[in-house]
Amino acid sequence: PCTLLPPAGKSPSVVIAAHPDGKGACLRQAAAQKVLDAGKALCLVDLRDIGECRWSHGDDQVCLYAARAAVWLGRTMLGDWVKDLAAVRAALVDGFRFKCVELLGFGETGSPKVDAGALARGALFGNGETALAVLAAAALEKRFAGVTAVDLLSTYVVNGAPPVQRYSIFVPGMLQW
Repeated sequence: PCTLLPPAGKSPSVVIAAHPDGKGACLRQAAAQKVLDAGKALCLVDLRDIGECRWSHGDDQVCLYAARAAVWLGRTMLGDWVKDLAAVRAALVDGFRFKCVELLGFGETGSPKVDAGALARGALFGNGETALAVLAAAALEKRFAGVTAVDLLSTYVVNGAPPVQRYSIFVPGMLQW
């Protein structure tokens, strides 16, 4: 599910915004309002197993069941998120005729502030778990102007500590890459 918030005037630009806690959490971020203030449309999106699209049980360790099910089907949550972002981009370009589509991804509420200057230059944004999806989407879809990853995990290798990221970021073979 997506919600498209048009700017005050007509704009050829739209920013796809995703937050690990759903569209409502995304809209509460200051950077989302800055997009609208900059005269751009804002498309709030719930990726798989986020917000309205959440299907996991209440006892789920954030995204564990969805991530495990994706792996059983030969996919990953991260790959599914990238596919979702590409599908939303295609709908915005083909159906709504936006000429410039950007990405804005949020992580947890304690994440650093997004650089509004980079957003104005047309960068892709991601932090926390969505940073990896944004980077992957930018790598596969060359029509984005740039990419900025905020609060990106610094390593997958954690010795003697439980994972602090959601299970959605785990990709089989990632350390070999």
